[in-house]
Amino acid sequence: MRFLVVTAIVLACQSAHAQMVPIEFAPETPGAVDAGASAVKDALVLTKDPAKKRDAVLAFQKIAKDWPAALHDCYLSLAELRVNALTEAKLIWDRAAARGGPRPKWCTGDLANQLAKAVRDGKFVEVTLAVTPADATIRWNASVEVRGAPSLWVQCEAACDTTFDVSAPGFVTWTGHVALTSKGGRLEARLQPEPKPAPVAPDAGVEVVPQQAPDAGVAPVPASVVIPPAPPPSDDHMHKLPLRKLALGLGIGAAVTAAGAVYMTHYESDKGNRLYKSDPIFDESRSLYVTFGAAAIVLSAVSVASFVAYVVLPDAPAVTLATPRGGGVIVEYSGTFGGAR
Repeated sequence: MRFLVVTAIVLACQSAHAQMVPIEFAPETPGAVDAGASAVKDALVLTKDPAKKRDAVLAFQKIAKDWPAALHDCYLSLAELRVNALTEAKLIWDRAAARGGPRPKWCTGDLANQLAKAVRDGKFVEVTLAVTPADATIRWNASVEVRGAPSLWVQCEAACDTTFDVSAPGFVTWTGHVALTSKGGRLEARLQPEPKPAPVAPDAGVEVVPQQAPDAGVAPVPASVVIPPAPPPSDDHMHKLPLRKLALGLGIGAAVTAAGAVYMTHYESDKGNRLYKSDPIFDESRSLYVTFGAAAIVLSAVSVASFVAYVVLPDAPAVTLATPRGGGVIVEYSGTFGGAR
């Protein structure tokens, strides 16, 4: 059981980091350039080290997400180009043009020329995107996701076939292949709404009694008629909970969860040691390390206290929950904690 719990926690944390973020086309946020100026300055330091090209991409991805601006897209497009991610670089450059914000000359001139040459030399072709609804998420080849983009560029030397997935909340996901030529291609997909669940038919053996409106000719019940009170609750409303079993169950559950928290504390510590302090996910990794560490301490203490209670308590003590006639709940304890009986 311990192995299963730890494995589930690890997979959940890893999937959160590995989740693909769509490249979404949207207008520039007012004030985004000034708000992200300090982060851009730090990210530009990474671009000067050839060994940190991927770190620069991650840094500019976070900047473009937190402060959407045409200038930030120019930096991100250049960083993607330097790691030879041409599809992403061209998409980001197109988004920068669609933002509506000012772009520097190096972005509209030199970077645009470099992208055009790289796309031409790499034999990339343009795929026009026409989907309904317009804000649907388009995934290409399980590697790139876009939303609101008019087109994207994929590598295709002559004739090739590529896979697309189109999805949107409330619609059935569309998956299909698009045939491309040296001149490109076109993706057309119209999503269908998800079918509504069919109503559940009543069991043939159950008689359905239709509700009837009160008869206007029925006289109201006179005030002199006394309605007898409901019968008092019986002993069936009493439930006994043995304390030893409760303590044992709580101890086992807390111990298993504490083991998972200890594992995750070491996992986040090792991961944080492999990251640069400037890495966008360094602070998140450190926060998870502190959280899992605190959880491990608290859960271990709960587990030890529960097992001590299991050893000390005899079989007889129990907590009784009873519902009295007047309403409410009565909690009673019976037995002793190892003392005189």
